[in-house]
Amino acid sequence: MAKLSELGARPPKIMVMGDFGTGKTALALTLGRHAKVFDFDDGLRTGLSLKDKFLESRKNVEVVSLLESDPKEATAFMKFQSYIGGIVSECRAGTFGYRAVVVDGYTNLLDAAVRNTLKIHGKLGRSPEIQQWGAAFIDVDNVLFALKTLPLVVVLLCHTRRVFDSDGGVVGVELATPGKNLPQKVPSFFDEVWRLDVSAGKYVIQTQASFECKCRSRSCVPDKTSVDLGLPEIMRQWMGYDIDKEVKKEEVKMK
Repeated sequence: MAKLSELGARPPKIMVMGDFGTGKTALALTLGRHAKVFDFDDGLRTGLSLKDKFLESRKNVEVVSLLESDPKEATAFMKFQSYIGGIVSECRAGTFGYRAVVVDGYTNLLDAAVRNTLKIHGKLGRSPEIQQWGAAFIDVDNVLFALKTLPLVVVLLCHTRRVFDSDGGVVGVELATPGKNLPQKVPSFFDEVWRLDVSAGKYVIQTQASFECKCRSRSCVPDKTSVDLGLPEIMRQWMGYDIDKEVKKEEVKMK
């Protein structure tokens, strides 16, 4: 056992929600050469179109494309499971060459899991039934648990959709997932649950819960923090986790 004051900073697990175009991918890519990105959304070109101080960093992100290329096949989720299993093994052996894993994004990850389940049951191309939804969610749940155990920064990007009442007023924000009534367990895997938004013409991070969205920050990242800081600096300032220093430590160990 250890006293709370003796616990060091550990790699944070961060869930980033937001509507399309709020800068989720651009923020995650500021991790640069430290990150391996699993791309389900085909939205990483944003990283090359933004001509800002992080452009060179974003160019150095390692990308694994998990886009389905054939509507008659369903291979993306099984590939992803295999990749994550390999990373778990490499982390145990101390041979994984990155300090962060980014998954972009949750909606298409779940869709890939559903397609995988349908393929296994010989029903690819048909509408999923409740048992297929359940099996797919268990598969995703297991993958998220594996990611949670990694000694790495983990970032999950999630599209959101607004929930309206009968009068057309916004009453909340929820994950944009295929299907209905899926358990909303996903945030429980993460230390930080953020929503990206635009405020006064600036892209900011919502970290405090509101009537619309249940955000939180266990590291007390200030609400409305500017994304212009970049993810490495946000982690350094408020989470006590300096990803560059951690990389140097690993390099020293390997010498």
